[in-house]
Amino acid sequence: MAELRIHHISLTCRDPIATERFYTQHFGFARARVVPLGNDSQIVFLRGSGIRLELFRATEDRPVARPERDGYPWPSVRNISFEVDNVDAKLAAMGRNADLAFGPISFDDFIRGWRSAWVRDPDGNLVQITHGYSDQESPLPCRPVRVWRRPPKWISARSFPASWRIHTSTRLTSNRLTGDSDFDRSEIEDGYGGKSRYIGADQPTG
Repeated sequence: MAELRIHHISLTCRDPIATERFYTQHFGFARARVVPLGNDSQIVFLRGSGIRLELFRATEDRPVARPERDGYPWPSVRNISFEVDNVDAKLAAMGRNADLAFGPISFDDFIRGWRSAWVRDPDGNLVQITHGYSDQESPLPCRPVRVWRRPPKWISARSFPASWRIHTSTRLTSNRLTGDSDFDRSEIEDGYGGKSRYIGADQPTG
């Protein structure tokens, strides 16, 4: 299988020109292509080091408040991140365009020399700038997921959405489990600092 590469990240912008200026001036992007859509509308691609940005013009206002600190706490894209030689020097070089949301902070307890700050682009999206990160030599593997050949007999259609039937280790909310004695319940570490409830299954394929 050919190696997969990230092609682009799409951004919806109040002012695409201001957004383009921000990323070209401070993060080394350059205009790569303009795709005319008619009615004076267009998509602009910016090319950076190994990644592209695709800029759309917004047609509606943001429905939620802009993110704070290092990103939204709910499921979302938390931020995008760029590696720089020195976080503090980069902030100084950006001057008044460094709309600081959080940091800079050091993560020496995890990796000596790792430091990050989060700034906002013209649309309020969070951009992390970081230096000093390094990969772990032998990180713990992801917990394997087993798949059923068919749902166990103790699962009924009314208590379990059809889309969940193929998963042995499907995460369920605690209220779905409450009061249902048919489920084989267990709690395991979820790898993100807490415990999650999972259900077991018989007849796994592996």
